Amino acid sequence: MLLQRRTKELERQKWNSSIKSTIDPDEKVIYQCYPMIRKHIALIIREPSSADVQVGSNHDVNTFSSSFDKGKNVAHPFSVFERGSTSRASKGQQNLFPDATGKEASKIGKKTFLPVTFIGGPRDMRRRYMDVIALVQRFGKPDIFLTMTCNPSWPEIKQHLLSTDETQNRPDLVSRVFRGKVEELKADILKKNIFGKVAAFMYTIEFQKRGPPHAHFLIILTCEYKLLAPESYDKFVCAELPDCNTEEHLYSRVLQHMMHGPCVDLNPTNSCMGKRGLCKFNYPKDFAEQTSKGKNSYPIYRRRSTGKLVHIREQYLNNSWDVPYNPYLLCKFDCHMNIEVCSDIKVVKYIYKYICKGHDKIAFCIHNNNEIDEIKEYRSARWVTPPEAAWRLFGFPISEMTPTVYHLQLHLEGQQFVSFKSSETVNRILNNPMIRKTMLTEFFAMNRTNEHAIAMQLLYKEFPEHFVWSPGYRTWTRR
Repeated sequence: MLLQRRTKELERQKWNSSIKSTIDPDEKVIYQCYPMIRKHIALIIREPSSADVQVGSNHDVNTFSSSFDKGKNVAHPFSVFERGSTSRASKGQQNLFPDATGKEASKIGKKTFLPVTFIGGPRDMRRRYMDVIALVQRFGKPDIFLTMTCNPSWPEIKQHLLSTDETQNRPDLVSRVFRGKVEELKADILKKNIFGKVAAFMYTIEFQKRGPPHAHFLIILTCEYKLLAPESYDKFVCAELPDCNTEEHLYSRVLQHMMHGPCVDLNPTNSCMGKRGLCKFNYPKDFAEQTSKGKNSYPIYRRRSTGKLVHIREQYLNNSWDVPYNPYLLCKFDCHMNIEVCSDIKVVKYIYKYICKGHDKIAFCIHNNNEIDEIKEYRSARWVTPPEAAWRLFGFPISEMTPTVYHLQLHLEGQQFVSFKSSETVNRILNNPMIRKTMLTEFFAMNRTNEHAIAMQLLYKEFPEHFVWSPGYRTWTRR
């Protein structure tokens, strides 16, 4: 009996210690666990589902003891999953090498990189930027730049909070409600055509270190709905206080969401203040009797000096502090909804770089008592907030684009990217005819041998509209 009891205690200790090692991302023994808990390991390293962060009505209100614990319980599973994704990407490249210069493939140097399929990585964000620039090349400059910020006081959020809860402590609920609002805004833009017929559009979701998430929309309209003259800007953009008597609801929404600051002399310590004592967003704006195009490609919206003042955050503000808004969208979504007209091609690259800049990061260094090497000690790290973790755990996209962009390979002659296993010899690799076939080389071959391609005289970027690339056979076929 004593021997059996001791054996069970040892097995229980093995079980508990092994499960602990699988949960702790800093342990090195995550792949050295006992066979009896392989099922548990599979459940832990899989992508967490929405059920992992939902809080139902039967939950104990003391499940999360503080706002820090609540955020940690959402951010930690996502950080574990993301670390697992990078580990699998690194492990999958152990047998792949990008170059062939020696006699044996196993002796060739290798480079481990973060693949483009890793969401939010530098290659992923660069590809998104190049995709949207391709849309501009095809459909022209964007017409409208729209920013939508989540409102923590939305009734859909408030009515599902427990009596002891606060909005910032429920990133799961905030993410799901904001996702629904984004989808509703997409439907208004694409299906209801509130701005006109859309030729192309994209949006990205951003998460702040402090504050609610927000979405940036870029909209390209068709030729017949282009905003070409300043007079057409006033149909969609307003930068003045509405009449409090005839538009009472809109008036209250503007005061709540669309008044900037105050800053500059009224509040020199505001977060928008720069080093020179000026507002980074150039508030307060100058008054203007009519809308016109500015010197720096930004439109100057109509802001008439009416003498009307409103009391906002212990100061009296006028039209010069009004953030441009669309009355219909502001009343419908009841949140900060900034809208700008892209009046010139010069602002295109800045806007696309801005919305594709990637995640927030922090920089830190670790000092050794014996040696200080700033280059080796400098590290770059992701800043993951609970709303972003909940958003990613639910599987919501951080970016969407319509229409999709088809990626074409481009390289110099004989310098295409080649991947192979370390066990293969160089002779076998070089004798494989498939490594010489790429999208570009086969495009040239089709224009020499295919009758349809010769007759159409297509450019490389036009080729996918009429031909389909087959990765398995490395050839173009007619659509």
